[in-house]
Amino acid sequence: AVSIGSGVLAEFSAATLGLTGPFLTSLSLCVTGSVLISRTWPKGNESCGGAMSGLTQGVAEMLGSAADGLRNLVALASEHRGAAFLVVVQACFETVMYIALFMWTPTLSASAQELFGIGTPPPYGLIFSLLMACLMLGSLVFQIVTSSSSAPPSPLWPPYPIS
Repeated sequence: AVSIGSGVLAEFSAATLGLTGPFLTSLSLCVTGSVLISRTWPKGNESCGGAMSGLTQGVAEMLGSAADGLRNLVALASEHRGAAFLVVVQACFETVMYIALFMWTPTLSASAQELFGIGTPPPYGLIFSLLMACLMLGSLVFQIVTSSSSAPPSPLWPPYPIS
């Protein structure tokens, strides 16, 4: 729901402020959030970690635990080939998602120009909002349909190829 509202807000700001409108809106929201956080965040409170030395100690612990986590990941991948395969498949999936994320706007612009001869950019914010609404609706329908039976559906179940 937040992404749908964000798309509509981005489209509105692009229509009123031009192509830089969504970025200006984002900047104003970031500045507003920073001011609110700086005014309301408790300072020097023991429950928040104390002084700056506590913060640097926390960062050092986090980096140490990240190194341990990386060592554990390598050990897991070397022991279990299925886990390594899962990591590779996930990386490939994420790569495709990022390519789609960065390429959908230029592709849509070029297609609109080629097919309809439209020189103005399409309403990206509304299109993004519709994509997010369809994603949410598809997830909801899938959850409703799959929760009605106790056995998992087969891979040939009709909604799988459609999705």
